[in-house]
Amino acid sequence: GRILQSISELGFRPVFMPDNGIVSASNKSYLDGIGVELIGVPGRPRLDQWLNVHSHQVRAALLSRHHVAAAHIALIRDHGVGKVIFDTVDLHHVREQRAADLRQDAKLQRQAVRTRQSEIALIKASDATLVVSQAELEMLKAELPGTDIRLLSNIHDVRGETRRFQETAGVYFVGGYSHHPNQEALEWLVNEIYPRIRAQRPEIVLHLIGESLKLLLHDTRAKAWLFMGMGITQAISWGMQIALAPLLSGAGVKGKVNEAMSYGIPVVATPIAAEGMFLVDGRNALIAADAEEFSAAVLRLYSDEVLWSRLSEQGYHNIRDHFSSDAARRSLEELLRA
Repeated sequence: GRILQSISELGFRPVFMPDNGIVSASNKSYLDGIGVELIGVPGRPRLDQWLNVHSHQVRAALLSRHHVAAAHIALIRDHGVGKVIFDTVDLHHVREQRAADLRQDAKLQRQAVRTRQSEIALIKASDATLVVSQAELEMLKAELPGTDIRLLSNIHDVRGETRRFQETAGVYFVGGYSHHPNQEALEWLVNEIYPRIRAQRPEIVLHLIGESLKLLLHDTRAKAWLFMGMGITQAISWGMQIALAPLLSGAGVKGKVNEAMSYGIPVVATPIAAEGMFLVDGRNALIAADAEEFSAAVLRLYSDEVLWSRLSEQGYHNIRDHFSSDAARRSLEELLRA
C-alpha cells in the first residue's frame, strides 16, 4: 500500500491486481482513497482484458514475489508494456537455503534450488529487479553483472514518540509464528536465551506477541508472559524496553526490527536479523550471534540508560535515512522516470 501511495504521489496512476483475486473492504477503501484502480477482482476486468485495452499506456508493471511474477510475466511481456520490474520482497531462495542448512533438511534444500532457479530466471527476464536489503543488492550484482538491481526497502516512517528509559520495562519478541524463521527464533529464545536472562535478572519479563504460540510452547523450560494475537502497538502501549530479534534464518529486511526502531525501541539482534539494515553494533543496535552473547547484550542494555538512549535515537535516524517514505519515493522516482 505504501508503494502504491508513493507511486500516486509521484503523479502516476497506479493500477493494482491482487494475485488471489481478493481484496477486503478495508483495503478497498484505502486503495480508493489514494486513487488506485483495482482490477482482477469480482466486477472488475481480468488482467488480460485490461491489458488488451490499456497496455500502451503502461509505464511499468511491478510484479511482487517470484511466484506472482512467474505466473504473469509472459502475459505482460506479450502486451509490450514499458518496463517490467520484479519486486523480490525478499530473496526467497536465500531464506529457504538458510533454513535447509540450519535443519539439515534435504527436502528444503531441493526447494531452495528450485526457488533460486525461478528467481534468477525472473531477474534475467525483467528490466529491473527490486530488493529490500543492501546485502541482497550486493550479492545479486556480484552474481549477475549487467543486470539492473535496485534497492527499495520496506517503508517505516519515524513515529516521533518521546521515549524515556525510566518509563520502560520488559523485553518482547513479535512475529507470525507460522513462519519458520520465527518458530526457530522463538524456540531458541525461550529455551536458550531467556533462561540466562532470568538467572541474572528474574524481574525481566519476556513478552511473546503473535499467534499460534500455544502450539509451539508445549515443552519449554522458560517461564514467560504470553500475549496472543497482538501486535507492536501493544508493545508500545505497555512500554517495552527492548525488542528482541533472535533470528537464525531468513532473508530480506526484518520488519519487526525496523518497526521497533521507528518507535524508538532499541533492538538486540542476531547478524541474520540485522543483515542489510545498516545496523552497526553499539551504534544503532546491539548485535550478538550466540545465546551467551545475546543474553549478555540484553542484560547490558537493560541496565545502561546512556546506551539505551543512544540506540533509541540512532534507531530513529536509521529509519529516517534508509526506510522512510521519502527514501522510497526517491528510489521509485528514479526507477519510473528512467
